[in-house]
Amino acid sequence: MTRADRVPSNAADSWLDASIRQIVVELALAGAHHGMHSQAHVILNALPSLVTDRETRQWLHSALLIALGDTRAARAHLAKIVAAGHDANPTGDVLARWLDAMDASQSANAMSPTSPALSSSSSPPPVPSS
Repeated sequence: MTRADRVPSNAADSWLDASIRQIVVELALAGAHHGMHSQAHVILNALPSLVTDRETRQWLHSALLIALGDTRAARAHLAKIVAAGHDANPTGDVLARWLDAMDASQSANAMSPTSPALSSSSSPPPVPSS
């Protein structure tokens, strides 16, 4: 992750330096992957105060949505970024691939025999009569 330049008008800048703000965002990504969704959502909402560079903030917003498992919102947010003319950035390609992998993983989990949806609908094999 690139560090954002200090912007004097940023409210968080007066009490958190750039390295601390970067760590907070990194913790949000790690927390999202480890089930700390409410904490990651709080940090997601605080991104405008934590990341001063607009383009970086937009990419991080999409990444956090993916990490939180909200692929629909992440895909919509990524589409807005691309529509704004940032489609040549390799970050968008990485996030799109991550989204595709998340979708594939969710589809595979839904089709897995250990999936509650499938295991509850399947019945045990018939017992042969003697």
